[in-house]
Order: sequence, then C-alpha cells, then structure tokens
Amino acid sequence: MSTEYSGSGDPQRTIDLLWGVQRRRRGPKPSLSGDQVVTAATQIADRDGLVGLSMRRLADELGITAMSLYGYVPSKAELLDVMADRAYAEIPVRGLSARPWRAALAALGEQHWALLLSHPWLLQIAASRPLLGPHMTAFYDAELAAVDGLGLTDIDMDLIVSLLDDYVRKLKRSGAEDAYDLLTPREREILQLVAEGKSNKDVANLLNLSVYTVETHRSNIMEKLNLKGVPELILYAVRKGIIS
Repeated sequence: MSTEYSGSGDPQRTIDLLWGVQRRRRGPKPSLSGDQVVTAATQIADRDGLVGLSMRRLADELGITAMSLYGYVPSKAELLDVMADRAYAEIPVRGLSARPWRAALAALGEQHWALLLSHPWLLQIAASRPLLGPHMTAFYDAELAAVDGLGLTDIDMDLIVSLLDDYVRKLKRSGAEDAYDLLTPREREILQLVAEGKSNKDVANLLNLSVYTVETHRSNIMEKLNLKGVPELILYAVRKGIIS
C-alpha cells in the first residue's frame, strides 16, 4: 500500500482551507466552491485510492483546467489535509458525554472503524505534522472527554486515545478480528470476563482456576489477537459483540 504524506504543504494555506478562511484573490469569481472540490477528490479516492487521485484527474472531473484548480488548492498535499479532515466530519461526536467512559470509547472506536471502511484511502495517509482541522480536532476532543475525570494525567489520556486510534487502524489493515477463531473456548471465556472488568483473581474464582493460569491465558489472548492492553481488549470485545 503506497503512502502519501499530509501536513507537507504550505502551513498558512492549509489552515485557511481547513477552517474555511476566504482570502481575496485576483481574477474572476470562482465557479466552484471548496466543498465541491473536496467532494470530487474524495469520490475519486473512494473509487481508485490515492494513487488514482492527481490534480489533473481532479480538474478533469470538475470540468476545469489544472491551472484553474490550483486557484482553489495549491497542491495535492493541502488537498489531502482537507480531504482527511472533512472525512472525520462523518463521525458523530455529540451525545457521548453522558455515556460511561468505556461505552463512549467503544462507540468512537466503532465509528472510526466504519469511517475507515468507507474511506480506506485514509490509511494511506501519514502525517508529517499534526493536522489541526476542525473535524479531526472535534474527534480527538471527544476521545479525551471520554476519559476525562478518571484521575489520569494529560499525557496518560493522550496515550490511551492514541492507543485506541492506532488499534483501530491496525485492525483495519490486518483484518485481525478473524484471529478470534484461534482462541480456545477457555480463552474466549476469559476474554469476556476481562472485558467486563473482572480482575485476574475474580476470573480465577469464577472459573475455578489458579491466578497464574488466568494470567497465562490472558497473555495468550493478547498475543493471538495482537492487543497491547485492556483498553484495546475492551474495544475488540465490543466490536465482536462479546460485550455490549
């Protein structure tokens, strides 16, 4: 899978495009809106991936010359920034604050997963600097709000949401959910109980096992499913319908 880099264009032009800042420019009044340009670019990327998206191809799709297109967006680098941010507008972030933190994170993870299914080209974009657009910022703020009030430091909160974002992207790339078939019936039991918040001691008592045996099973589960911590395990369990 080829990789393209966002955040590599002109910073000021990128910020203007992301936040809809209109600056005066010479020449005739534009015949298209910025939204039309981004929508057409997204449709091309959805069909053909980023490899099929070029400024000339986009200009042809819009029925304008390539030179005219550069009046709307300076280069493909800035275009990718706006496309990526606009895609995250599809994730509804309102109404999550009333949910428990696990449910809120799970909902955001599921919506993130659905977004990557709709726009798989997002996985081809690597950021060379943070993308400070309104929609990606709103998504990040919603993730932080879900873990706010848990007594975590700002750094720990950022690490948790970054971990979950990375997990969703990694899962989409690898199709790791199929690894559930590799779990034994006992490991599936333990996976469910741990996802429900049970400690190793609780699981051991419920299943009449030693704590050491539970710890060994948990280690095997994490390795088979390629998970790095309990937050990833919970999100995985929700996505598989193991817990609600």
